[in-house]
Amino acid sequence: MKTTLMMFTAKVERRYLRDAYRYHPGQGWKQLSDLPHPVTAAPSPAPTDASGIYILGGDDGLQIGGDLQRHRGFSKRVIRFDKQLAIWIEDGDLPASRVTVPCVTWRNAWVIPSGEMHPGVRSPEVWVMTPGMNE
Repeated sequence: MKTTLMMFTAKVERRYLRDAYRYHPGQGWKQLSDLPHPVTAAPSPAPTDASGIYILGGDDGLQIGGDLQRHRGFSKRVIRFDKQLAIWIEDGDLPASRVTVPCVTWRNAWVIPSGEMHPGVRSPEVWVMTPGMNE
């Protein structure tokens, strides 16, 4: 058996998106209005409350390709999808940025255990936040 090794030299580029969807059991996926800016790797699943869906920080892609030693950290912005208005609204800032981390509901609060604050730098902190934290 002869094995052939092929070399591909095409450069892979990331494309940060602004589209958003929500899922309803029995109804499937529904597209929401576009996010005000691209977001990836935010704590997930995205937490919700009666007013809407929250995106807590994430990576907006503005520092891609830059020197990792000069990385300023990921976004601290909170954006909320307002179910009544069907639009995304800027809703304050987190105390620190976190990406690539789960977000779970526990005792009527959202818990974010650890997460990256800079590329490859994880935090030992565990956050507990309650809905309406920015009001």
